[in-house]
Amino acid sequence: MKLPVSNQIFRWNTFTAVRTTGWMIVGLAVLRLVTLPPSPELVGDDSLPESVSMIRRGGHQDWIDPEGSRMIGRLRGKKVAWVSGSSILIHGPNGKKSRLPGEVLSVVTGPNGPEFKVVEYYIAGARLLEIYTVALEALRLNSEVIVVALNPLYVFNPSALFGRKQLFKSGVRNWWTVEDWPMQFLLASPSDHFWVMFGQFVPKMPIPDWFQKVHSRKPFKRPQSADENLMFTRPVQFWSYFEVPEVPEMVANNKKTSGSIWQHGALRLSDPENASWNRSIIRSLFDRINRSGVSAIVYLPSVNPALLENKYNMEIYQKVRAEFAALASLHAGDRTLVLDIFPDEILDSIEFHDNIHLRDPGRLPQYMADLISQL
Repeated sequence: MKLPVSNQIFRWNTFTAVRTTGWMIVGLAVLRLVTLPPSPELVGDDSLPESVSMIRRGGHQDWIDPEGSRMIGRLRGKKVAWVSGSSILIHGPNGKKSRLPGEVLSVVTGPNGPEFKVVEYYIAGARLLEIYTVALEALRLNSEVIVVALNPLYVFNPSALFGRKQLFKSGVRNWWTVEDWPMQFLLASPSDHFWVMFGQFVPKMPIPDWFQKVHSRKPFKRPQSADENLMFTRPVQFWSYFEVPEVPEMVANNKKTSGSIWQHGALRLSDPENASWNRSIIRSLFDRINRSGVSAIVYLPSVNPALLENKYNMEIYQKVRAEFAALASLHAGDRTLVLDIFPDEILDSIEFHDNIHLRDPGRLPQYMADLISQL
């Protein structure tokens, strides 16, 4: 007997749903297999026995190393998790680059080795939500001390809440509080949830050479300056150009990409009084650190004093520091040390590469080493 039309539609829709779900699972598995491996020159300081780098990079993307627990387990003694964006980057002489945690380790290393070991979570270009999400992963992996650097150019910048989504997979594991729960649906994708639940069962396969060559091809460049390209591809640059009066002239007079221009714009876009989501994330960061019971340092890296010669920049920077200090006074626990600026004698010893990155850290490594040793 022929089924009614309504039953045929139901049977067809059911089959379609099952088929679509099956292909989605297969597609996710294939996508997992074609993810590029990390670039060896960007993985950090794994050659040092006293340090491991937990962030891997490949195909211009960052992610947390899936073998993190094993890597941390090889360290003996006091472990310090250091979560930061590029404010810890040091542009030394002759193009040599290093990072602040490595300089701190060199200060505390004696005849019997360093006083503590560093588990480094360095995310280039990190925004507030990425720092928070990675800090939760660091707390989950149980270091004795956690150091979190919150870039003052982005900490209350509502135009730059996050820059990359691939780190949200760890958010699925760690966004479990009432405050964080909405992000499970607003930000994490279905594939993020899938990989957290089933990724461990998907076998890894070698990536063919032809795919790496195709994936690594340089993107087509528009016939504008590098800064103009950035202006139309990144929210901070876009809004800086149209909302900060002096930025268009700075771009027009610049012949190459200048981080200083966009750092200037990022600070000016900061809105501590109205950045409600930013404040909520900072409150949650202090709360989660308190719940973990670990000792912590949460700090705002100081900016180049030259950036603050502009009176509007100075006003906003003071508001950023004041709002951060106010939130810390209400929500930071007894075991959390909060710094909204480095002491004058430390700041005076620092030489800046631009508005936030360092050229010579001066006395900063010793200062941070002393703080960590006291925790």
